[in-house]
Amino acid sequence: MSLRTHRLGAALVVALGVVGMITSLPTAESAAGADGQAPVVGEWLPADPDTLIDDAADAMAAVTSVRFELRRSGAPVHIDPANSLSLDSAVGRLQVPTSAEALLTVTVDGSLVTELGAVAVDATIWLSNPITGVFEPLPTGYDLDPRDFFDPEGAWKPFLQSLADAELVDQDGDRYHLRATAPGDQLGAVTAGLVDGTDHEIDLWLHPTAAHVTRLVVAHDGTSWDLRLSEFDVPVRIEPPLGADR
Repeated sequence: MSLRTHRLGAALVVALGVVGMITSLPTAESAAGADGQAPVVGEWLPADPDTLIDDAADAMAAVTSVRFELRRSGAPVHIDPANSLSLDSAVGRLQVPTSAEALLTVTVDGSLVTELGAVAVDATIWLSNPITGVFEPLPTGYDLDPRDFFDPEGAWKPFLQSLADAELVDQDGDRYHLRATAPGDQLGAVTAGLVDGTDHEIDLWLHPTAAHVTRLVVAHDGTSWDLRLSEFDVPVRIEPPLGADR
């Protein structure tokens, strides 16, 4: 067996374990539909962009748990000090404020696509070793805390409050679709630091009665990020990985 095959196999074993934890989260059928979104019940919020943004800021700041899916297209973005791991996607869940877990799809050295698990509980972050498949404390130099994909009070509320030139694009099915300009530093706070620097035009979709942001799309330096959020306030229990070094 080649080292390349061994690395891929070990990482996939870990990935399957992590994705099993993520997908095993029970869905609160009374509060969410099959897609994890709250049903559209009652009168829609007023179709005024500034009012919608204000409502979204308050709604997102009050979130206690969430499921997130982030996908990249275009130019690669590296997450390790050696610039060998390019993040392709991340799917996970978070319990505010201390714990999160994610399954990361990465491209290694521009050719090998594999999956890694990341778990954060309190002060410790673990990442699955791409060779052994064992969860280990996050090495120095890696900018990868799965909790950074969703910080309701410290990131999402100020991010939404900082948006400028908001406009209503349309009512996209059962969502409001808005477009606005976001400051680079605030945008970095809601994308785990993957996007930062200059101001960017963004598209976001809001639940019309709950005011949650259910989708955010931003293009940056030849890279496009598509973030989907669902299963708001569904209880989550996240434990340290079995057998992980403490």
